[in-house]
Amino acid sequence: MGDNITAAEELAQGALVRPLKGSLKASPKGYYVLTQKGRENSPLSKVFIEWIFNEARNATD
Repeated sequence: MGDNITAAEELAQGALVRPLKGSLKASPKGYYVLTQKGRENSPLSKVFIEWIFNEARNATD
């Protein structure tokens, strides 16, 4: 994962590739969790999402 500014050179050289066709506008205080369609409620996804939210919550304390 990266942004267009810091990854531009690597993208141009082919060292990095875009795994998705689109892009997301970054939020200064946000996280995005991408899953395969239909797998957003899988047990593994739920555990990861719970963990990442807890990490974010604890980082602001």
